[in-house]
Amino acid sequence: MTNMIDMKRPQMLDERMLTAIRLHNEGVEGSEAAALEANRLLEQLRIDLPHSALLDAYYGSSMILIARDKINPFDKLRWSNNGLKLLDSAVAADPRNAEIRLLRGKNAYELPEKYFHRTNTVIEDYTLLIEMQLKQEQNLRADLFSQLLDELSEAYARIGMNKQAAALWSRLELQTQNGEWKQLLGQKRLLQANKPSAQNLPDNAENSTSMLIEGTRSLGNALLTWSGEKKKIEKSKKQMKEEKKQKKKLKEKEQKKEKKAIKKLSQAKSKKKMDAGKKIIRIKN
Repeated sequence: MTNMIDMKRPQMLDERMLTAIRLHNEGVEGSEAAALEANRLLEQLRIDLPHSALLDAYYGSSMILIARDKINPFDKLRWSNNGLKLLDSAVAADPRNAEIRLLRGKNAYELPEKYFHRTNTVIEDYTLLIEMQLKQEQNLRADLFSQLLDELSEAYARIGMNKQAAALWSRLELQTQNGEWKQLLGQKRLLQANKPSAQNLPDNAENSTSMLIEGTRSLGNALLTWSGEKKKIEKSKKQMKEEKKQKKKLKEKEQKKEKKAIKKLSQAKSKKKMDAGKKIIRIKN
């Protein structure tokens, strides 16, 4: 997140805030402990530094990070909704803050429309971010700008605005130089072009508990790591830690062995020297 935008933050941003953002981003990468610590620190900062929309946005996003790691689907939903409320209030307080819009838009993009109905939020936030980029009011990385256009197209398609989706994919297809990406965009565009320019997509009626589980399972994939991916990362980290531990033990063992050999050699040399000395004394006598 931190390098996606040329952030125009206050010069003297509280050092704790920078720490909290770093922890938040570590949480994004899958660290449950970092997400919890970011949430704790941001909660305290909101008391010490009230009326900060950016603080509210990160605090709300940290709640969604915590929702990711909850087991109970109702706990997931509660944390997610509280996080989204804070993101909404942060946008209301500072509507042209690109960092806040990106935080909210990325979270909302992953929410299933049939339950959360947040696709219009994605369209609103991404449209503003793209507009600000075109007016040079901010500096999005080129790959992020393309990603936003693609996800905006997906958002339009999600609610049946097929004409808008096809138009954006067509634009992206013309702009991109990557052959595989261009081919994928072309397929998306053709698929959308064969649909009515606008259509009402009915919500899928499902058991409410199943919807809660699905809704909370999907939360914040752009900002978050999937639980399965998180487990893989944690497993990989554990293996790396174990390998490092084993290497350290092996190194220590080798060093111990080497020291022992050096000591033995030193003792042998000393003994040889002493024996030579005794021999000289015997000869003299």
